[in-house]
Amino acid sequence: MKPKYLLIIIISVCFSCRNGVNIVLENKSDTVIDSVLIHTGFNKIKLEKIRKNELHEFFVDFRNHKHGKEGVFSVIIFNNGKIKNHQGFGYYSYGIPPSYDFNIRIETDTILIKYIAN
Repeated sequence: MKPKYLLIIIISVCFSCRNGVNIVLENKSDTVIDSVLIHTGFNKIKLEKIRKNELHEFFVDFRNHKHGKEGVFSVIIFNNGKIKNHQGFGYYSYGIPPSYDFNIRIETDTILIKYIAN
């Protein structure tokens, strides 16, 4: 293989590496949500008092995640301190983030999760 092509491949691989996933969470329910917990297996993100039509965006960083295990994400919705709804989603392997991001849409009686390729 010519060195020029090898260099292009190495640069492409380096720029395609990701250090985490982006998550967008949107409240499309009819009420204010008491709190939402996003659990990654190695980190927890808690959002409180999410108003109707409110949107939150955040990044789950995998750089300091060194245990090398496999896992899934989960979203848990609380109302008055009790679990109202929950759902697992996504998957990571050996501490490597998935190659897609997530849009989480909370509706009155369901959680819709869309996988967004990047």
